[in-house]
Amino acid sequence: MTATTTTTATTASKSAPDPDANALLRAFLAHFPTEAGGNESDDADVGISPIILQRNRFFPTQFLAQLSPLLRARLAYNLQMVSGEGSAGGAQWVQLLSWSSDVADPDEVAARIYADLVTTKTVLDVEREQGRVAGADVLGFRRLDAEELLYGVSVPRAAVDIFWEWNEHETRWLVFEVRERETDGALDWHETVAAAEDAFVAGGVAEADDDDYWDQYDRDDKPAEPAPAPAADDDEYYARYDAVETAIADPAPAAAAPAPSPVEQHIADTVRSLQTLALGSGIAAAEFRALVAGAVRD
Repeated sequence: MTATTTTTATTASKSAPDPDANALLRAFLAHFPTEAGGNESDDADVGISPIILQRNRFFPTQFLAQLSPLLRARLAYNLQMVSGEGSAGGAQWVQLLSWSSDVADPDEVAARIYADLVTTKTVLDVEREQGRVAGADVLGFRRLDAEELLYGVSVPRAAVDIFWEWNEHETRWLVFEVRERETDGALDWHETVAAAEDAFVAGGVAEADDDDYWDQYDRDDKPAEPAPAPAADDDEYYARYDAVETAIADPAPAAAAPAPSPVEQHIADTVRSLQTLALGSGIAAAEFRALVAGAVRD
């Protein structure tokens, strides 16, 4: 881990406010879609890429506004799954809210998560009207890599965990993942951001900015060292995610260039972040490359 990586992670975490677990959970459940369709036209498009808003036909904008940019893109570019075609109960799209790769029956798990969240939403609405509020079970904080600082919460009365990530650009906590509750304690959570940062530094698990990090996983693949990315304003921020999303939806051969553009560099950095996530979840480097290649071909 380099000093730059450590400083970047620490600086980002210092700007993250203490999250309110109950407020985050209530906001998520309040706009969680209970059926396919019914896209709402509202003004909650802050931070959402214009391309995502244009492609969205199924979800309330208020719901998308709570998701991380990568989750928004997954929903927007998997329209067949989102539309519920070939899925029982139209819950198949819930798979797209999770990054877990070791699920034996994704459709069944998605249906359980969907049913649990819909039931919990109904129960909490009734309790709120009665003046009773069930407290969320906080898992804690965990830094995944130099960019992702996670905050985990267990949904009351449901076997579901929700992880939020601090988004530096949008300056708010956004949903990073929705998954079945872990029972093996595989993920290490910490009571404070500072403790999570200390564990991250001590463990030496970070998104590296040199080839040596990736060599330990695959000696045959050595990505080029990225150049420092310039600070992004809103237009560039959207353009970066639009480029990633457009590449997923309509891939085209990349032209050779002496040096990557800022958008191209961001795509490379995004893929590296995904590989960090994949490797940390137990996915082999070769399997990750196959997943990426399959996604682009599709």
